[in-house]
Amino acid sequence: MTFTERSQDSRTLIRLVGFVLLLVLLNSIAGLVAIRYTHTSYQEALAQLRDLAETRDLARSAQIQFKIQVQEWKNTLLRGNDADDLQRYRAAFEQRSKTVSELLAKLREHAATAELPEADIDDLLRRHAAMLASYRQALAPFTENAGQTPRETDQQVRGIDRRLAVDIDRIGDMTNTRALTLQQRLEQASRERYETVFLYSVIANLLVAALVLLILLTSLSAMRQR
Repeated sequence: MTFTERSQDSRTLIRLVGFVLLLVLLNSIAGLVAIRYTHTSYQEALAQLRDLAETRDLARSAQIQFKIQVQEWKNTLLRGNDADDLQRYRAAFEQRSKTVSELLAKLREHAATAELPEADIDDLLRRHAAMLASYRQALAPFTENAGQTPRETDQQVRGIDRRLAVDIDRIGDMTNTRALTLQQRLEQASRERYETVFLYSVIANLLVAALVLLILLTSLSAMRQR
């Protein structure tokens, strides 16, 4: 083989190596893009899951605080025998009522992203406010020493909290179901993305390996012919 032929073979080999390196580089870039896409999708899904978890916590807190509010009402009637106790228990009832209203309002803010029925939460807010008005109206004669007994006071509002409690629980259960469904959907999507990226990586690497083998065989064949 002459010097010129060896130089041509060297240049051919260099070009082939450069082509292979270019393929490897392109494959690496494509892999990085796929990883970046997977990471971005995961972060978006994680943010959505965090928001829904916060909504679920709000719903649970509203459930708990509403039950405590009802208990504070009973405490006001049963233990508010003197002025100081009455003031203390009524203040606790009012504070708990305020907490429930605030939690329901925050839950309303998250309704759209959590795919909750906004109209139902608006209805909860209205009914809770109406219930408080009824409680206060029934409590007025009792706190003014007008001779109204705790039993008579409670009879005026008996049962008005039950339906509201059921509906608050329903929203809480709905939120929990949404959270579990989203978590399962995200896990499934994550598995599918991983399988897609893995399959792409395998195919890309096989293509690169096949091209490298083809180039080497072509190069060896050309060298033998000389």
